[in-house]
Amino acid sequence: MKLQDMDTHLSSVEGVGPITFFVFETAGFHRVSDLYPRNLQNVAIHNAAHQLSKENKLFQLYPDALAARCIDIMFRIRAGIPLSYPHPVPEWSLCSMTYEQLVDPVIAPSGHNFERTIIEKWLSDGGTTNPVNGETLTSDQLIPNHALKDAIVHSVTRMRHARGIVYA
Repeated sequence: MKLQDMDTHLSSVEGVGPITFFVFETAGFHRVSDLYPRNLQNVAIHNAAHQLSKENKLFQLYPDALAARCIDIMFRIRAGIPLSYPHPVPEWSLCSMTYEQLVDPVIAPSGHNFERTIIEKWLSDGGTTNPVNGETLTSDQLIPNHALKDAIVHSVTRMRHARGIVYA
């Protein structure tokens, strides 16, 4: 899919995950053409993220960061810049809740992977269910996902070496 295709649905744009798409949809943006310059698009996205944070506990943890990510996506699409953060992120390495790359992944009995700090905050703030599927969830059911963490580290290291980025 070429980003120049203004009729492309945002949910099919690589780099736009279900959470960011939900914010775009709430703001009234469904297609790539909706992201091109109009009045107050940034405000609409920011307001949508905050509206969702009031309606859905899932969004209460990070509405400003989510709005910032959506605005960044909007500007990248407008400029024709790839939506990688900061390198191509494989979908299997993303948190089921935030759709951000995992750093300290834990796995729930359902098989969903979450960033430890995000899901623990969700549960400590009164969440009693898996935010993805609604099944009952407690913090003692979360298991560190060492295999996934190793795979992410390997993938990131490999991508950095492929791009000539070497850290001492």
